[in-house]
Amino acid sequence: MQNSDCPACSQPTPLFHLVCGSGGSRAILASAGAILACQQAGIAWETIGGNSGGATPTVLLAAGFSASAVVKFAIETDFGSLLTRHGSIGQILVAHQLRRIYETTRPARGVLSSEGLGEFFDTLIPTWPERFWTVAVDGNDSLIFTLAGAYLTRSEDDMERLSSQPAPLGLVIRATCAVPGVIDAVKCQAGERHFVLVDGGLGYEGRCPVSIPVRLFGAQRQRIIVCDVGEEKRVRSKVGERLWKLLCGGRCFPASREHDIDDKEIIVIRPGITSVRSLQFRPSRDDKWRTVMSGYQGAVVALADAGILSGDALSSASQISENFTLLEAECQGKDRGLLSCKTECLLGANGLY
Repeated sequence: MQNSDCPACSQPTPLFHLVCGSGGSRAILASAGAILACQQAGIAWETIGGNSGGATPTVLLAAGFSASAVVKFAIETDFGSLLTRHGSIGQILVAHQLRRIYETTRPARGVLSSEGLGEFFDTLIPTWPERFWTVAVDGNDSLIFTLAGAYLTRSEDDMERLSSQPAPLGLVIRATCAVPGVIDAVKCQAGERHFVLVDGGLGYEGRCPVSIPVRLFGAQRQRIIVCDVGEEKRVRSKVGERLWKLLCGGRCFPASREHDIDDKEIIVIRPGITSVRSLQFRPSRDDKWRTVMSGYQGAVVALADAGILSGDALSSASQISENFTLLEAECQGKDRGLLSCKTECLLGANGLY
């Protein structure tokens, strides 16, 4: 029974909306770390969603996996094993180099197929998680997939419901992860219409579709927590870049898409990732942990600044974050796997792994 004389006791626990943006392997790993910090903060979720790489940890969390289990999945899973190669090594290397062009031209055929990815999630999560959503793209159309069905949108002022039934979960995970020219596009029917879907991060909102919780679920913006791994930094010489632009007709480096996460009301987690690339499907275990912990450390800062992570939980999280930084320095130049072993011991000692 609640104490009517205690106003704080009668206040319901606030629910938040999680959005994990695109970024391939970087998004899978860093978002898992961010989710771990959110668990320490005691956050309860009303909706959980993401696109591209961010859809993987969010669908697991929405399906009832603990934050520790999401991290374990990110560390233990060989992402490359869920994809099937149907191009040569040379074709794969070329596809990676031409990825920015393919984001514009959107070829349906890639050098990798994702049937294994779909089968994996259909087996692991046989029914659509109640709070989960994701998005994939066909041309200028963004398709939002939820338990309540599929919606088509081209802007924040335009939305059409296509169906009232959830699409196959494995199929839409494949669709939101379909990097043009690299991973095959996915054919999908929603209602009476047919689509060829690619990476959810290519929609009009870009990496982090933060309007979805607002438009579909009535979220207040101050209750939205975003994990944004940012654009992948690429190192090129100026001469090489000019030559490459000349060869590809100036289409290699389209302007990056903007998105609405600079709103001061939204809580944005920005991991500082340096060790894993978006399309690096088999990073080392040490690099996986570096990326997971970048998400964790970024989340500790963002949640503390928002006043969501505080007290003993903040003290514990800050200590873990500081200890990991010390471990990185200690393991620099040492045997491979040492950082992983020490990080797992650190988190295990705190009941997080």
